Amino acid sequence: MGWFRRMKNDTPAETMALAAPELEPEPVPDDAPEHRGVVFGDDGSISIRVSGADEIKLAIKQIKLKKKEYANLRKEATNAISVQNTVRRQKVAAQGSMVRGGGKLGEFSRGMQRISRDADKRAHAATLAPLEARKATIDNAVLNLDKALIELEGHLLQLNDRA
Repeated sequence: MGWFRRMKNDTPAETMALAAPELEPEPVPDDAPEHRGVVFGDDGSISIRVSGADEIKLAIKQIKLKKKEYANLRKEATNAISVQNTVRRQKVAAQGSMVRGGGKLGEFSRGMQRISRDADKRAHAATLAPLEARKATIDNAVLNLDKALIELEGHLLQLNDRA
């Protein structure tokens, strides 16, 4: 019989739920014909309406602050993925090696172990999928923020060149 390593604590660490506050858009009054400044959408979209250099500078500050919030949310998602991977590593380490030899009975036993391990892999991937999707959504929103920053800074430069 081969040896296998058991963890000191056979029970996997508790999974950390991603309980990050959702970013909500700034309220826009319904009776206002058009908003001024920056409005962030639920899907990561940005609506910007500014006219002067002071409003552009304020919009740039708001966008930079929103980027920091998204960076924090991304860190939380990454930490949750790390916790899930740690749980998976502990579980795999506690499994030990597969049965060797044994003829037909050993073949059947290895087949069952393979099925079980494949199911564990699928369950792990299903656990990580929403977290990875959340990270991708955050990355897309940060990309939109970067595009908006570049555009605003370009307009600010144009205003400064005219003056």
